[in-house]
Amino acid sequence: QKEFPRDDEIPRLLEDVRKDQKDRRRLQRLAEARSLLAAGQFESCLSLLPSMRQEFPEDEEIAKLSETARQNREEQRRQQGLTEARKQLAARSYEKSAALLTDLEKEFPGDEEIKKLQETVHHEQTEEDKHKGLGDVRNLLAAQRYGECISSLTALEKQFPRDEEVLKLQRTVAAAQTEDRKQQQLQQARNLLTAKDYESCITLLGALQKEFPAEDEVLKVLASAHKEQAEQRKREGLAQARKFLAAAKYDECLASLQELQTIFPADAEIRRLLQSTREEKAEQRKQKGLTEARTLLAARRYVESITVLEKLQFDFP
Repeated sequence: QKEFPRDDEIPRLLEDVRKDQKDRRRLQRLAEARSLLAAGQFESCLSLLPSMRQEFPEDEEIAKLSETARQNREEQRRQQGLTEARKQLAARSYEKSAALLTDLEKEFPGDEEIKKLQETVHHEQTEEDKHKGLGDVRNLLAAQRYGECISSLTALEKQFPRDEEVLKLQRTVAAAQTEDRKQQQLQQARNLLTAKDYESCITLLGALQKEFPAEDEVLKVLASAHKEQAEQRKREGLAQARKFLAAAKYDECLASLQELQTIFPADAEIRRLLQSTREEKAEQRKQKGLTEARTLLAARRYVESITVLEKLQFDFP
């Protein structure tokens, strides 16, 4: 071209050579990328493709290859994660397995295989916890440590409600020391009631009632506890409401009384105090409005004064 600058065929042939060279380079690098993809070297493949896309931006095959490499890399990562999670599950390392699966789920939300494996991990961990708990209870039972037996079984029952093994062992333990324990807990409940520790008393009696639903004494003490607790709550609520009323905090007083009325709808004292509070609040609002109207009148702001008074007249006809 330097020697024959006016020759038209030389530039065309030069352009053809360059195109052919570029195409060969494209094919060569595509072949290299496919080879890396086929070998499972997805990171290397993805590292190679961006520079190819810059050089050949319109080549659709590069974009497709890049997408395939990304998908394969994600699938490889997913399979590796699942394999490791299964390995931890087989070793009964449930916490590690669950943590791996949680991370995988964030990366691949909605994946059914991950979800099923999570369910398997949870089920196996739950079963192992249950059998360990049952073994501990049997050891306590063999040592006649009934109180610890019951505590452990109560925890197991909450964790595994209606489980036949737990229920069967409960019956076995209960048969050994039922009456003595029942009387001890009833006495404890009476002591709590005397000390006005109603929450603890009701919690204890609630557990007793579940275990001894036909026991009249449990029902009797429970009814007393509920009644005394309700009376205490009502007294405290009324005392608080009266403090609000004395301090002219009418909104707080009304809120407190309305809450009490929801709990004690037939109580006359609550109704009377509600009525008094509403009347005092209305009177306060009326006096405040009259004071405002007088102030406006003194300032000869007649229209504003009339507006305030008309509103008051509407509220207090």
